[in-house]
Formats: sequence, C-alpha cells, structure tokens
Amino acid sequence: MDIRHRGVLLCLLLYLLLGCTDGGDLVIEYVLPDGYAGYFWIAEDAEHGQEVRPVDGRVVLHIPDDGILLLKNDQFLSEWHSQESRYANGEPLPRGRLRTTSNEEHALYSLGTSHDGIDKYLVGPKRVYDEYYKNRGEAMVQLHQMFEERLRDKLNRMGEGAEGGRN
Repeated sequence: MDIRHRGVLLCLLLYLLLGCTDGGDLVIEYVLPDGYAGYFWIAEDAEHGQEVRPVDGRVVLHIPDDGILLLKNDQFLSEWHSQESRYANGEPLPRGRLRTTSNEEHALYSLGTSHDGIDKYLVGPKRVYDEYYKNRGEAMVQLHQMFEERLRDKLNRMGEGAEGGRN
C-alpha cells in the first residue's frame, strides 16, 4: 500500500472516529417558545446582540418569538459541540435525524450556515425539511429574504432604522 492510500485511510479512520460523534465537551441547548414551528436564525451582531458565555460547559440559547437570535459573538457555534433542544415548558424537542425521524414528528434540523455567517434552523416535520432540500437553491434565497425582512422588523422595533444592519 503506497503512502497516498495510507493517508486516505488515516483520514477516513479519523473521520469515523471523530466526525461521527455527537460532539465535544461543549453543549449548546436551544430553548424555543412553546409550540414554536418554522425557521429560526442565529446571527452575530456586535452592536445589538446578546452576550452569551458557556457556564459549566453549557450554552443556553433562548430563541425569541420572532425567530432571530442576535449574539455579540457566535464563535462557539463553530466549535466542536453537541446539541440539545427543548421548548420553554421543558418539553423535549428531538434533533432531526434523516433516517429515524418520522415525516410528521416535529424536530430541530440544522440547515447550515450561509455565506455571511447566519446559522439557519428548522423546527418542523421531516417532510418540510425534505422539501427544503429538494428545492434548495430557491429555498435558500427565500429563506434569506425572510431573514432580512424579520431582521429589519426586529431592528426597527429596537429603535434602529432599516439601515442599521448587522455588524
């Protein structure tokens, strides 16, 4: 076996050992309003965002009713972590699993991070998640437009003009 094949096998082994676990020592817990369904976003905004720090290896993120959580610093989201989610009343919200989540059960799905650093999520049934990915290009544009509209409304409610934007 030549050196290239060994390198590929080593990378594959490391991926299987490290990449397929649920995460590291940091736990991020998403707390959603009771009965919340739909999209939500987490974005960094140094001026308007909340200060959030891990306490005992845990970060608790309370998602507001408007679905936009602004954080002063969201660097921890790109660190190795595990995720938990629940509604404010304590009812657990399962993580969406592509193979094990039913088409009707509500679950939390990560939709990835956009080119401008906005983390996108869906709380809903697997069929909505599947529809998003089936029409991903168009859905991503629509989702970004929805985010920008909600962000503008949020900043206006906070006393900022529509030009306030994110930092």
